[in-house]
Amino acid sequence: MTYYNIEVQMLGENERCYDLDEEIGWELGFAEDDIDERELYRLTAIFTSETNPGKMKLDAIGILQSHPEIFYIDVMFRNEHENVPDRFVVWQDGRIRDYKGKIYFEEVK
Repeated sequence: MTYYNIEVQMLGENERCYDLDEEIGWELGFAEDDIDERELYRLTAIFTSETNPGKMKLDAIGILQSHPEIFYIDVMFRNEHENVPDRFVVWQDGRIRDYKGKIYFEEVK
């Protein structure tokens, strides 16, 4: 099981719509009740899935290829028995950035 937190940001003045939200949810594996925040230009969903992060990345790339009105899809994820999430961001222009999560402790003085 993988825990996901996904943000979809629209490009420029392109507004989200219900049909697009539903299509993205179907492609990435989240349902209407997994949507945490809806704004005019941004959507955030939090959910669990059996889909591994590699497949999720391919699915996000596919969505961006068929929807040039989306600016980026930011995917934070962690496996069931891990405490630190990793992340990747897929951009509308084809760039992909991968991030490794870390825990940082600072002494409180």
